[in-house]
Amino acid sequence: MIPPAHTLFKQPINGSIAIEHPGLPPAAEVPDSEAFGPTKRPPMRYTAPVPPAPVGCESCDQGVDDLKPAAPNPEARFARAVFYLDRDASRAIRDFDLVADGDRLLVALSGGKDSTMLLQILARRRAWRHGHYELQACHVRPPHQVACEETASPESGAETARHVERFLTAMCSRLDVPLHVVDSDPLPDQSEVTRPLSSCFLCARRRRKALVETAVGLGIRKVALGHHMNDVAETLLLNLLWQGRCEGMLPRRDMFAGRVTLIRPLIYIEERELARACRLGGFPSIRCSCAFADRSKREVAASILEMVRRAGARGAAANALGVALKQARNRAVP
Repeated sequence: MIPPAHTLFKQPINGSIAIEHPGLPPAAEVPDSEAFGPTKRPPMRYTAPVPPAPVGCESCDQGVDDLKPAAPNPEARFARAVFYLDRDASRAIRDFDLVADGDRLLVALSGGKDSTMLLQILARRRAWRHGHYELQACHVRPPHQVACEETASPESGAETARHVERFLTAMCSRLDVPLHVVDSDPLPDQSEVTRPLSSCFLCARRRRKALVETAVGLGIRKVALGHHMNDVAETLLLNLLWQGRCEGMLPRRDMFAGRVTLIRPLIYIEERELARACRLGGFPSIRCSCAFADRSKREVAASILEMVRRAGARGAAANALGVALKQARNRAVP
C-alpha cells in the first residue's frame, strides 16, 4: 500500500533529513486517513542533505593524512629527467651511429655534471631500450691534481680530488659499472715547450692520452665523452675567433686509424638540462680545481653565448651546432 503523500514529508527522502522551515509555524499533524481537499495543503517543509561523516573519525578507516596528495618521489623525478635526456641522446646515437649492439664503451668520468649524467643515461638506457653493450668507466686524475697530491699543499685541492674519487666509486658501484682510476703525465715546464701553448691545451692533451691508452689496454674501441651542445658552440667560437677556422666538435671521430673512436652522445642536449637533472639526482656540484679554469678562453666563449642568449638569441647554441655539423659534412664530401 502506497503511503499518503503528506506522510512523506515526515520521513527522510533520498538520504536527506526533513526539518522545519525556521520562518514557518510548525505544521499540523494530519491523520493518515484524512484526504487533502482543495483548501488543504501538505505542511511546507524542505529537506537538507545529510552531512558527510568527518574524515578520520571512528566511522571511517581512512585518516586525514591518508587523503593528502603524496609528495613527489625524488628518485621518480630524477628517472623522468634521465628518460627525457635519453631521447635526445638516443637520437644522436641513431643519427651518427655512435653505439651498436655488442660494443664495449669506456665512459670518461671527471666528476662533473656532464660526465655524471652521461654515465647515468648510458647505464639506464640499457634496461629501458634493451641495449646490448658493455660499459666501463675511467677517471683520469688531471696533471695539476697529481702534482698537488705530491706536494701535499693545503690549498692544492687534493682533498677535493679524493672526494671526487669516492663519489665516482660509489656511483659506479650502484650502477654496476667497473671504474678505473689512472694518472696522467705531469705538465712540462714552460721553458721546455718549443711553441706557445696554453696550460689548458697541455692538460687536456695529457688527459686524453691517458684515456686512450686505458681504452687500448682494456681492448675497448669506443670512448664516450660528455661534451654537450654548449661545448660544441664554444669550440666553434674558439676556432673562429682565435684560429680563424669554422670548426667545432664532431659527434664521432676515429683516431689512430680507427683503433679508437671518440663518441659524444650528449651533443643534442643543452648544458642547463644536464644541470637540472644533476640537481634532481642530488649529485654534488664539483668544479674544476685548476687555478686557470675561470680565466680560460673557453670561459670567454661561454660568456659570449650567455650574452647573446640574454639578448634574445636563445637558440644560439643550437645554431652553432648546426653550423659545425654542416661544416663537418662538407669536409667529408670529396
